[in-house]
Amino acid sequence: MILTMSVLSSISEAATIAVDPSGGGDATTIQAGIDLAADGDTVEVAPGTYPEDIDFGGRTISVEGRGGSAVTLISGSGAGPVVRIDSGEGAGTALRGFTISGGDATGFTDTDASGGGVYVDGVAAVLDDLVISGNAAEFGGGLMLSRAAGATVLNCHITGNTATSGGNLYVYGGSAALDGVVLEAGAAGASGVDGYGGGSVFYSASVTADRVEWLSNTATKYGGGHYAYNGDLSCTGCTLMANSAESGGGGYLSGTALTLTGTSVIGNSATQNGGGLGLSAATTAASRLHVEGNSASYGAGAVMVGGTFEGGSLLFMDNTAAGGGGGVYNDGGTFGAWNSLFIGNVAAGANGGGVGLDAGVATITASIFYANEAYSGGSIHVNAGSVATLTNLTLVENSGAGSAGGARVPAGGTMALVNSVIAWSTAGSGVSGDPAATLSIRYNDIYMNSGGATSGGLADPSGTLGNVAVDPGFRAHTQDGAWNDDLCLAAGSLLIDAGDPALLDADGSASDIGACGGPLGQSWDVDWDGWTTGAGDCDDQDATVFPGAPERCDGQDDDCDDTVDNACGEDTGDTGTSGDSGSDDTGPINDSDTDPADDTAPVDDTDPADDTDPAADDSAPLDDTAPGLKVTDDGGDGCGCAQADNAAGGPAGLLLAGLLAGLARRRAA
Repeated sequence: MILTMSVLSSISEAATIAVDPSGGGDATTIQAGIDLAADGDTVEVAPGTYPEDIDFGGRTISVEGRGGSAVTLISGSGAGPVVRIDSGEGAGTALRGFTISGGDATGFTDTDASGGGVYVDGVAAVLDDLVISGNAAEFGGGLMLSRAAGATVLNCHITGNTATSGGNLYVYGGSAALDGVVLEAGAAGASGVDGYGGGSVFYSASVTADRVEWLSNTATKYGGGHYAYNGDLSCTGCTLMANSAESGGGGYLSGTALTLTGTSVIGNSATQNGGGLGLSAATTAASRLHVEGNSASYGAGAVMVGGTFEGGSLLFMDNTAAGGGGGVYNDGGTFGAWNSLFIGNVAAGANGGGVGLDAGVATITASIFYANEAYSGGSIHVNAGSVATLTNLTLVENSGAGSAGGARVPAGGTMALVNSVIAWSTAGSGVSGDPAATLSIRYNDIYMNSGGATSGGLADPSGTLGNVAVDPGFRAHTQDGAWNDDLCLAAGSLLIDAGDPALLDADGSASDIGACGGPLGQSWDVDWDGWTTGAGDCDDQDATVFPGAPERCDGQDDDCDDTVDNACGEDTGDTGTSGDSGSDDTGPINDSDTDPADDTAPVDDTDPADDTDPAADDSAPLDDTAPGLKVTDDGGDGCGCAQADNAAGGPAGLLLAGLLAGLARRRAA
C-alpha cells in the first residue's frame, strides 16, 4: 500500500516538459511538448522561432517562452489561429512569453473566423507577456476571447492586426480583465466595408481595463480605438490616443455601462461625430477624465445620443468641431458635470464651443469655461427642447460672434443660470436669450463682455434678482491667456457671500458667486490625488500631498497634519540634518561645498525642479507628478501656475497655468 501511494504521488506531481529545437529537451516543437503534457504541467520553450500552429487540446497546462516574448516566436501557417485554447481547458491554463504572428482565421469556419493570433473559447485562460502582431480574422484579428469566462490578459502588446470587427482584440460575452495591455495600429474594415473597433470590440461582455492603451487604431465605421455594444466596461488609468473612425474616433459605446477613472482621450478624430468618444444610449460615470485635442464634425470631445453622462474633475480642452459641440455635444441625453474645466474648445461653424445641447438636458455646477469659441454660445448653447441648470460657473474670455460668448438660449430652450460669473467675452454678449426662451437668471455677475451684457431680446438683468455688473475681483486675471490667472475670489471681492441665499458655501456661510463658491466650491480635486480641498488636502496642486501621505525629507507638510516632519533622521549630537559630515551645523542635507558645518544657505536645490539655476531655493517644484493639473515653478512670487497633464508627454495648446492656482488656499474673507 505504501509503495502504491508513493507511485500515485509521483505520477500526480506536475512536470516541466522542455522544448528545444536543437534536440536538447523533451520535444523539438511546441505542439509535441503539449502532447506530452498532463494537467498541471508546464511546457517550457527555449528561445527561437517555431513555424507551427498549436492547440492546447483540452489540457490545463502552462506554455511558457523561457526567454520571454522578445526571443521566443511562434509563426503560424496562415491556415487558422496560431494558438487555440478552446477545448474545455480549466483554470490555470496559461500562455506566457511569446511573439505570435502569421495567423489568418478569415476562412476558418469552425471558430467562426475568429482569433487570427490566439483563439480562446470558454476558458479562464491567463495570457501574459505576449506580442501578438500581423494576424488577421473576421473577428479579433489578434486575439479572440469568446465566452471569456474570466480570462486575464496581462502586459501584452497587440499590434498591427486586422479584422472586420476588433482589429486587435474581440471579447464576446462573459468577463475578462486587461491590465497593462497596449492595443496599437489595429485596423477594422476595408474599403467599402463597415469596420468596428480597430483596437478592440467588447460585445455583450463585462470587462475591466487597467492601464490599457489604445494607440493609432482605425475603423472604417465605428470606434477607431474601441467599440462596445451592451455589457459594461470599467477603465482605470487608460489612454485612447490618435485613433480614428467615421464616428467615435477614440471609442464608440452603444448601450454600455461605462466607468472612466483617471483616463485620457487625446488626439483622436472622427469624420462625422464623436472625435474622442461616441456615446449612444450609454450610461457613463467619469472621474478625472482628460479629453484633449480631438476633432470631429459634431462633438469633438464627446458626442452623446441619448443615455446619461455624470462626471466630476473633467478636463475638456482644445477639442475642435467643424459643426457644433466643441467639447461635448448632447443630442437627447442627460449630461452632468461638476468641478470641471472646459478650456479652449471650438465649434467652428455652429453652436456650443464648450457644451452644445440639442434636445438634451445638462446640469453643470462649480465649473470653469475659459476661452471657448463658437458662432453662437461660446461656452454653452441650449437649443430648442433642451434644459440647462447652470450653478456656480465662471465663464471668462469666451467667444460667440453670432450671439453670446457665455450662454445662448434660442426659442424653445430652457435655462436656469445662478451664482455665475460671465465676464470679458471676446466676441458677443455675456448671455443671449430669445423672448420665447424660458430663462431664470439670478445672482450672477455679468461684466465687461464685448457685445454687452445681453442680446437676442433679453433685457440686462443687472440690479434685479441679485444680479450685478461688477469686477469679479479674481485673485489674478489678465486678458492675455490663462497662464497667469487665478479665478477664485480675492479678499474684498464684492461677490463673496453675494450669491443665492438658498445656497450655502461648504463652510455654511452665504454662497459666493463663481466656480469656487456654492456647495461644491471646496470639492475641487485639482491634482487628481483623490483628496479635495474641503476634505483637508492642504496642497491641491501636489498629488503627493494629502491627509495621511508619507512624509518626505522635503521641508513641507506632506500629510497635512499642520506639522513639518522631514523624515530625514538626525545625526547623534548634531543639530543639523542627517547626511552632513560636520556636527552642530545648520546647513541643508544636500550641501556640495567642502565645509558643510554651520552653513546658512543651500547650495543644491532640494526640490525636484528642473531649473536652469540649481542653486536657487525654489518654493515649488517645476515638474509635478500629478496626473491632473500640474504646478509650475512660481519663481518665488507665490503665484503657482497649473497646467493640464498631457499623456502625449508635454503641453499642448492652451494650458491652464495658474487658472486654478488658488483653489488649494482657504477662501480669503
